[in-house]
Amino acid sequence: MKILQTLAFGIITGCIMVGINSQAMALESETALLLKLLETKGLINSGEARQLQEDIQAAGTPQNTNTLQNPKELLKPDPASGKEHFHSIQSITDRVDKLEQEFKTGTSGVLSDKLKFGVLIEVETNADRLNDGANGSSASTSDILLSTAALTMDVRANAHVSGRAVLQYEEGVEDDHVFLDEGIIFLSGKENCPYAVKAGRMYVPFGRFESHFVSDPLTLTLGETSDTALVADYGINFLNLALGGFRSDIKKIGRNDSINVYLVSLGLMIPDKALPSIKLVAGVSYISNISVSNSLRDAGSGEGLAATTITEYVPGQSAFVSAVFLDKFFLDLEYLGATKHFKAGELAFDNGEALRPETWNLELAYAVLDSLELAARYEGSKDYGNIQPEQQVGLAILYKVFENTSVTLEYLKGRYANNDKRDRLAAQLSVAF
Repeated sequence: MKILQTLAFGIITGCIMVGINSQAMALESETALLLKLLETKGLINSGEARQLQEDIQAAGTPQNTNTLQNPKELLKPDPASGKEHFHSIQSITDRVDKLEQEFKTGTSGVLSDKLKFGVLIEVETNADRLNDGANGSSASTSDILLSTAALTMDVRANAHVSGRAVLQYEEGVEDDHVFLDEGIIFLSGKENCPYAVKAGRMYVPFGRFESHFVSDPLTLTLGETSDTALVADYGINFLNLALGGFRSDIKKIGRNDSINVYLVSLGLMIPDKALPSIKLVAGVSYISNISVSNSLRDAGSGEGLAATTITEYVPGQSAFVSAVFLDKFFLDLEYLGATKHFKAGELAFDNGEALRPETWNLELAYAVLDSLELAARYEGSKDYGNIQPEQQVGLAILYKVFENTSVTLEYLKGRYANNDKRDRLAAQLSVAF
């Protein structure tokens, strides 16, 4: 990991220096010729020429947008929701460039050329009916909860360095306390070089988890992973490669604390001109230990590991395809699972069996109007005990009622491995700006 750290910071530092040097050289040559011409024509004297050159250097030169265009967004957000998925497989340079554009255009929430705030509030109501497959009995539950209240702060230190902090509250999570969801520093070479680095507490680039529903897809439930990590990124118009690592509290028996989780992700996008009416992105990712995911590492909950130590690491893998047709039809397909079996007894829900948890999710959506979207879901799991449905189908309607405000209604019907069945109705009011 020390080699990765040195290499990552070395690359980004080199790219930044290349950019600075190239701008300085252009300034010296072009400015000197122009000022010399003005002085020769008698329009300015030598003192004024020196002062003008100093003023130009202090102000900086405009960016050259004709060289190495910034990576395009892999896929635009759902048209009605306006949501973004910051932990999906996206280029770090794309994230930084999007933030840069918001600062330049004065998008809502931008307080200055250095600071931008964002707010997300989601209130959810749901009703579940569970039918026992063994005796035919049923039980119903319902609730209203503040599922998310998040405050995001994006800062731009300079052209190459930016940061992000997210404070979040989720009812029933972290003992109902506000917690730091993300705290990241971004280092980017910008247009001079496609390399970037991010460091801090983040959602690591394992899995994509694109969804049009209120309820999280099973792929996210199994695989979403956040920790304090270092990720190096290479991104151009059609490709994004990320390498990273971090230290997890889940470790092998007898091992000391050290960086013990490594990951890699690759995303590919069809260039816009290749298929003008289709936007298509696909990707794969790998993590050396899937038991560090947010759900599995929660030892003692009954839904993850039985203990914080395991006999050997179990890697995880993910693959996805996302497509947009004519800016109206959406397809999202993802698989995520372990590459081999856990030892019997290591998972709290394994009942003494060696399990290999796997999940998949398929969603289709249609933007009827700019403000109205219909979606369907089919998802499933294997070797996930009775924690999550073995098969589940659902429908959702998302309507943008006002600017930055949307309402989503969903119905899900699931069947578990023990033949229990569940019907869920949920509604969510979301405000994001």
